[in-house]
Amino acid sequence: MAARFQAIDLDFTLIQAVDGYLLAQNEVDRFVKTRNTRRWNYGEIGCFLSHLKTWQWFLESGEEFAAVFEDDVFLSNELTGLLASSDWIPDDADIVRLETTFWKTEISVDKIMVTERFDLHRLLSLHHGSGAYIISKRAARFLLDNPALLRSTIDSTLFDFREKSCRALTIYQMNPAPAMQELIYEKYLSEIPVTESEIAKSMPVPSRAWALQLSKLLREIKRPFLSARTRLTRLIRQRTNRSVSLRINFSGTVYDRTEQLYGPSDLR
Repeated sequence: MAARFQAIDLDFTLIQAVDGYLLAQNEVDRFVKTRNTRRWNYGEIGCFLSHLKTWQWFLESGEEFAAVFEDDVFLSNELTGLLASSDWIPDDADIVRLETTFWKTEISVDKIMVTERFDLHRLLSLHHGSGAYIISKRAARFLLDNPALLRSTIDSTLFDFREKSCRALTIYQMNPAPAMQELIYEKYLSEIPVTESEIAKSMPVPSRAWALQLSKLLREIKRPFLSARTRLTRLIRQRTNRSVSLRINFSGTVYDRTEQLYGPSDLR
């Protein structure tokens, strides 16, 4: 990541990640006890706590905004100009997503032009991934002050509208996106065999089977009602020309590879 930032002439601060395997057992137990609606693995816990640690560092810095990048992200050369100033960030923005996963995503038709190439749209549906985003001081403080809302993985916490934490935030999606995680590149745009992330490969935390089964049962009972509500809301927005569902493109050059990275028109 240091080489990638240097290649596009961006300064950065490295925040040492939390290793879920190195947490004391009582810390793991406490974490899972307050978030027992799913089975966690050690990598997910480490990733979650690494983001919270980064938000805390950001609040102590006194800055108004922070751009947060995980350690497996391709950085577009377009980021250099975008991150030179925060003047373009809307006043109501809590988070600006900078990455794409090429999932079909619902965004607002209304847009804010950032540059001739980049627009901002309100994010209106799930778009997994927490590899690259800008967070405001207001949002970081809100999230850290309301730990009861932070009950799922970090990308669901931020970008899954079934989570109260996500619904409480005003989230914009940059289109096209100037960042992409390596696994997304491997899956859609390269000949490299797709591998699992280190997070996905990490060991699950031992949990009581009956509690997990109960949580799963409750989720399955709620699922059709939540899905119906989501489909109806999306249908109303799209029929009234307020939103559109599309794949977010990628824009820019990644300098530690020889090839240009492209977007949906080249998806395999």
